Amino acid sequence: RHTAKPALTTTRNAISKSYSTHSKKKRLPSVTSSLHFLNEKSVHQKRQFQNIAELIPHMVWTATADGRRDYFNRNWMEYTGLSVSESATSDWSGIIHPDDQAGRDEAWNHALKTGQIFDARYRLKRRRDGAYLWHQERAVPLRDSDGRIERWFATVTDVHEQQTLVEELQRQRDLLEKSSTALREMNSELETFAYSISHDLRTPLRGISGFSAALEEDYGHLLGREGQTFLGRIRAATARMGHMVDDLLGLARVGRADLVIHPVDLSAAATVVIERLRTESPARIVEAFIQPGMVVDADPGLVNILLENLLGNAWKFTKNVERSRIEMGRTESGEFFVKDNGAGFDLRFAARLYTPFQRFHSPEEFPGTGLGLAIVQRVVRRHGGEIRAETAPGEGATLFFRLSSGLP
Repeated sequence: RHTAKPALTTTRNAISKSYSTHSKKKRLPSVTSSLHFLNEKSVHQKRQFQNIAELIPHMVWTATADGRRDYFNRNWMEYTGLSVSESATSDWSGIIHPDDQAGRDEAWNHALKTGQIFDARYRLKRRRDGAYLWHQERAVPLRDSDGRIERWFATVTDVHEQQTLVEELQRQRDLLEKSSTALREMNSELETFAYSISHDLRTPLRGISGFSAALEEDYGHLLGREGQTFLGRIRAATARMGHMVDDLLGLARVGRADLVIHPVDLSAAATVVIERLRTESPARIVEAFIQPGMVVDADPGLVNILLENLLGNAWKFTKNVERSRIEMGRTESGEFFVKDNGAGFDLRFAARLYTPFQRFHSPEEFPGTGLGLAIVQRVVRRHGGEIRAETAPGEGATLFFRLSSGLP
């Protein structure tokens, strides 16, 4: 009995081995068939991809995970003149502009090391005429379910027209910036010149005014009527010149002053101006309405200059109206306005409205220097705002303005 067990075991092992070998031989054709099916499926998918790549209006190439390029569509070969083998083995130094080669290669090597999307813009040589045109090359890594890169898929797109437009826009922007800089410097010089001239004119004007007053006081009775008339004209001209000097200095100061922004109560400031005008002209009856609660972030000093000029103009140009009315308020859209029922002017000449020394009425009818609205516009622009007018001759005028919080 003890000698029979080894024999039985040996027999069982032989039977098991025979069955296992038979089973493997039986399964082998099934595995081979599966591999053949997968290979055919891969070839079919590759053909489908290449058919699509030939249809799209871009140059296309693909590469293995380590960056070896293995496919190029017809558009690539027609544009570059390179064959598939030349394109796959070449570093493209013959078709990429020399100034762009290093940057493009550095970006591609970085993408291969990091697995990030590759994106580069460079000039690519066209076989037909040797012209270098701007192109955008973009390669995306295709990954398996575990996140490993299997292949790279890339397109090369003609962006020459777009790049040319961008460069032209940049060139125009640079020219505009240079022109703006030159204009700012010129304006600064003009403001300095105006300030100096106006300041230097004050002394002789004070002398003329003082001596003419002394002449009238001490020797007026000797001049006679005609002499008195001449002397009166001298003093009036001197006064006008003094006002002009003051306005020129005001215009120069508006351009030179540093902005100090604080909340400003426009309603209160406008009320102060109106009360001063009433004090200076007690005989006039003017109905004035100032909307309460108007507050704006602005430079208090410049805002006072703005209100003095706007309300002063409204007061002046309503002097011939029987029932003068001045109103200041704020529209629903946020614009401030100063409105009067005075002389008004023709909007056909609105382009001259803010030009220094431009006038729409004679000095005899409405005295002034023609600098008031030029100063107002300068104040508004210093605050990054806008100003506009609505008016008609004999129907009064409304000046709308904004003082933007987004200062330049």
